[in-house]
Amino acid sequence: MQIFYHLGMAWDLRWTSSLCEDMKSYIKMRKLLSEPVVPTLDQMSWLNSDWSCILKRAQLHMNLLEPFIAFRRVLLQILNCKDCTVQHLLDSASNLRKGSRFSQAAAALHEFKFLRAGAGERNTTLYWLGRLEEAKLLRAQGQHEMAINLAKYISQSYKSNEVISDVYRLVGKWLAESRSSNSRTILDQYLKRAVILAEDRKSTDKTSIARQSQTHFHLAHYADALYRSYEERLNSNEWQAAMRLRKHKGEKIDYSVKIQELQKQLAMDKEEAEKLQGDRDNFLSVALDGYNRCLVIGDKYDVRVVQSYKFIPLVYQIASRMGSKDGEGPHSFQFALVSLVKKMAIDHPYHTNLSGQQDTNKKVTLPREIRSVQQLELVSSIMQFTLPGCGVPCEMTVPVVTSTFPIDHSCQYLEGSFPHFKGLAESITVMNGINAPKVVECLGSDGGNRYKQLAKSGNDDLRQDAVVPFTPSAGVLEWVNGTLPLGEYLIGSTRNGGAHGRYGVGDWTFPKCREHMAKASTGCFLNCNGIDYDD
Repeated sequence: MQIFYHLGMAWDLRWTSSLCEDMKSYIKMRKLLSEPVVPTLDQMSWLNSDWSCILKRAQLHMNLLEPFIAFRRVLLQILNCKDCTVQHLLDSASNLRKGSRFSQAAAALHEFKFLRAGAGERNTTLYWLGRLEEAKLLRAQGQHEMAINLAKYISQSYKSNEVISDVYRLVGKWLAESRSSNSRTILDQYLKRAVILAEDRKSTDKTSIARQSQTHFHLAHYADALYRSYEERLNSNEWQAAMRLRKHKGEKIDYSVKIQELQKQLAMDKEEAEKLQGDRDNFLSVALDGYNRCLVIGDKYDVRVVQSYKFIPLVYQIASRMGSKDGEGPHSFQFALVSLVKKMAIDHPYHTNLSGQQDTNKKVTLPREIRSVQQLELVSSIMQFTLPGCGVPCEMTVPVVTSTFPIDHSCQYLEGSFPHFKGLAESITVMNGINAPKVVECLGSDGGNRYKQLAKSGNDDLRQDAVVPFTPSAGVLEWVNGTLPLGEYLIGSTRNGGAHGRYGVGDWTFPKCREHMAKASTGCFLNCNGIDYDD
């Protein structure tokens, strides 16, 4: 049906476009109809546009596309549109090559070169595009060396900046894949050169932007691969053994008979190590810069969706950078930062909200978006806490703040998927310290497990350790199970034993030490006040 449709379009272009509104006689009409006209490029534009849509829909399904390519070739020949025929042959060679129809692609290229030679046109952009397509075809057929040599010849002979960056990029890519040149030559002479040539064209059309993005991506991808290979080599067992041998050579160099040879070899090894590490750092810098430029210039390689759970390990660092007034607006960094934290607070509330529930700095308030999430959670909790129509509390599942439960990638934290609060033990332990922190035991819903927690308040700095703040001056952190304070280990829980009693047999006990210290402090007090009890 598409072929018949295009045939009708071609008939209209070939025969009816010459009809004029002012035809007066049948003889004049027959004369015009007997002399078909050659369509102009403007008249062919809508036919070419429909052909482009067919190529996109076919998606290189050659069983469907190949007969249409042959039909279009004959159709353009009948229309006697030479420019469109030449361009069609070049495009057909590219599509047939991508569809692994190498013989048909070679035939299309041969006819393309024959028509260009007949027109006597050389050193034009279309001519060099044909030579570049010939190099791509040789590459696809496995003739790598011939393809690279032809591409190098094109880069040396063709001086226009329009497509020359693609030539340098392809040469660099092919050399990297075939490993037929060293990495420094590929980077400096081809890939970086392609980036420079692509950016020299100060054009903002889609083709130029896509070309710049593609050259930056290939440069970054190759530098990234080199960085990974160098990093793997530096971490390999062979390199570590060489480092140990190098260190041994350095230690024994003064005692070696061949001191000069060892010094020379040691200097060469050090130079190689410094060069290798320098190249690794340079490749990392080039890769990061290339990825950055390719993301800034275009959006072809953007990562559109990133799950919010990937940022959960960084929630403390991300939240600590909120609150700046600089650069407000929907495209500012603070707007993106607050939106990310808000998304994490909604998807993973038990992993996010506790870290920012109360700001330990009383002079700084949380962003409005984060407070709105917490206020919504508070209203939801009140609605769950009170039965409709009465003031009787109902059961709520409050998670144990010091328990560790996995992150759900689907963001569905159902009841029973995490231990919730059941109550507190009947006794607490007051620890030694200026602010007297308390150790409490929280009873969880997971089989009667007890979660030891250290409650801090008063003048304790809540910004240290992993304290979960409840108010600006009170918070709780997890107590490490199986541990005890150093004083209890030394003197025991009854203050009459412990490690000191076991290993310091014959030494003063803790009560004896307290007694001597009390006597010493009393004597010091009496001497300082001039009291003499001997009188």
